[in-house]
Amino acid sequence: MKQAFYRISLLLFLLMGMLSAVVQAAPAPSIQLWMNGERMKPKIPPQIQVNGQAVTELFGQNGSWDKGKTTYSISSKAVNKVDEKPKVVIEKVKITGLVQKEEMIEIEANGEVQAKHFTMNNPFRIVVDVQNAELALQSPLQLDKEGQVIIKTIRYSQFSPNIVRIVIELQGSATYDFKVEGEKVVVKLKDVHELELPSSQLPANQEGESLEAEIPTIQPDTIIPLIPLATKELVKIVVDAGHGGTDPGAIGNRLREKDLTLGISQKLAENLRADPKFDVVMTREGDTFPELPERVKIANGEKADLFISVHINSATSSSAKGTETYYYTAKSKTYANTVHKYLIQATGFSDRKVKKARFQVIRDTKMPAVLVEIGFITNPSEAKQMADEEFQKRVADALYKGIREFVDQN
Repeated sequence: MKQAFYRISLLLFLLMGMLSAVVQAAPAPSIQLWMNGERMKPKIPPQIQVNGQAVTELFGQNGSWDKGKTTYSISSKAVNKVDEKPKVVIEKVKITGLVQKEEMIEIEANGEVQAKHFTMNNPFRIVVDVQNAELALQSPLQLDKEGQVIIKTIRYSQFSPNIVRIVIELQGSATYDFKVEGEKVVVKLKDVHELELPSSQLPANQEGESLEAEIPTIQPDTIIPLIPLATKELVKIVVDAGHGGTDPGAIGNRLREKDLTLGISQKLAENLRADPKFDVVMTREGDTFPELPERVKIANGEKADLFISVHINSATSSSAKGTETYYYTAKSKTYANTVHKYLIQATGFSDRKVKKARFQVIRDTKMPAVLVEIGFITNPSEAKQMADEEFQKRVADALYKGIREFVDQN
């Protein structure tokens, strides 16, 4: 019975200590020890040891001693609130690659992509916005013009914190197929020319060249040169300064293509006008923008003997460099080779050779026609030289020499 009483007393003692939330270490003995009805006075004061940590854990509380280790405080545990709607963090995909294969552009990522697309005009551009993405290209895109001539430049940037924008600028206009294939966006150009060839469509040979150059056809408005240029009293030539007006052309190193082409073309026209052999017509004399069909119409309407279009190249990489000359018909190939021979000597840039292409102004004109790309406006070294008046004059002189040699030999 006494044992039961002692146990109950001890439990009440512990509970009272818990409710007060403070267990005090007794400074003096307060517990009496009785045996066989007599009070005992032991040399060592009787003590009751309570494990504070065990008690707090038993009742789901928190506890701690003060600095002097004399007071043990007990308090309620803080309740951790559970966020019922945790925020879902969507990791951005990284745009890791940009590949151009002839008239197809592939945008590569390290995860599944979502993308929107639309077009802009003057000049014609295809814009692709990859959503929730960041730009992580390891190396810049080097535009490959082999096998295609419609793509002028491909630009890309971190348009906003969550959007990577790719802009495909074309020489003319085109329709296109747009597909999102998992971790890849594919843009494939088609119908790259709105205007058809003036002559009937002819099948292509095994090299992909039109048979029009191999099998001459006579249309009502086709100009057939009956008199060699060398024996003609007056040779009419159309000089075409690329772009102009609302179309700045390529932009790089604080320069605009339309300004450089006009400067070189005006100097070339001066050289030609100083030679009594030539009658010069320019598609633009100032900062205006004749559309491509209008430039073709001027040349054909004037019944010109020769046509030359002056342009400046560009690329997404600042390391792209060099001079190149384009032609389309077989009767223009010798003309292109002759002009390019002098042009490459004048620029001193890398030789990107003479190439065949379907640029509208050399495709739809009916006289020998060439298009020259002097250098790259996106290359700092070439841009600096092309902006120099002396360089422009040297190029204009070289073009004149090439034209004059071709006339004298044909």
